[in-house]
Amino acid sequence: MNLLHIFVNILLPTFILIGGGFMLQKKFSLSIQTMTRLQIYFMIPSLLFVNIYKSSLSGEMIGSIAAFGVVLFFFMVMFSTGASKLLRFNRPKEKAFVNSVVLVNQANFGIPVIALAFAGEHAATAMSIHMISLMTGNFLTNSFGLYNASSSNLSGKDAVMNVFKLPMIYMIILSLVFKGFKIPVPGPIIQSMSVAGTGLVALALLTLGAQLAETKVRIKEPSLYLSNFFRLMVAPLLAFGMTRIAGIEGLMAQVLIVGLAGPSAINSVLLAVEFDGDVAYASETVFTSTVLSALSVTTVIYFVLNYV
Repeated sequence: MNLLHIFVNILLPTFILIGGGFMLQKKFSLSIQTMTRLQIYFMIPSLLFVNIYKSSLSGEMIGSIAAFGVVLFFFMVMFSTGASKLLRFNRPKEKAFVNSVVLVNQANFGIPVIALAFAGEHAATAMSIHMISLMTGNFLTNSFGLYNASSSNLSGKDAVMNVFKLPMIYMIILSLVFKGFKIPVPGPIIQSMSVAGTGLVALALLTLGAQLAETKVRIKEPSLYLSNFFRLMVAPLLAFGMTRIAGIEGLMAQVLIVGLAGPSAINSVLLAVEFDGDVAYASETVFTSTVLSALSVTTVIYFVLNYV
């Protein structure tokens, strides 16, 4: 596939739906909280169960995916923290900068992009790989991300425990049990979960658009482009290097690199709001990285499909 084909068939549909969510939010003031909860508590767990249950992922592969995400995450933490210290950011801005670099939008943006980029006979396996990576990212967001944003106002224990309030980790365990013991799932149940998972792609992008419509943007801070550079260029390059070192090849390497090349997660803004961080800066990094990802992610997909 060439760059134009990838942009037109993968990224352009993604951004059309994001734009639709943006306009709908401006006109109707949709409930973003409700849309988000539908995904977190029903649609993502359904997609997670179906893809793992039907996939060929082994326990070893799942462990490798999780470990990969953790190692990359803390490399990005080191880079972004070092840069913020060199630039002498104040504490709220440093927190916003670090979270904008390390928290990647693997859900609202990543799931649809993976679904479109790897459609075909390997779609279920590709989505399974991404969902394990997503689960790892959620754990890190609800531990390090919360801890970093709260400036220690939240204990490490309480931060980590937040991840266990989400159904995704239990759905992974349940799907592995059903898969490992070859327990059949009744047809109506697995079909309903498949339908829920299918609807996730559109709802995720509409929700992202609605969230961006509520984001105040004043693009005036040059250092936000350094955040974008780390998030959109350094992260996928580092992911590629790690796959070479770890000997990860083929579909798994491709999905990991693309899935971790997305823009800054909207969570960085929500955390800044919750813990009195630099909300304006966090909003700007999310908005600009999402817009610039149309070009960067197109390039990453082209690279991995042709050279990885």
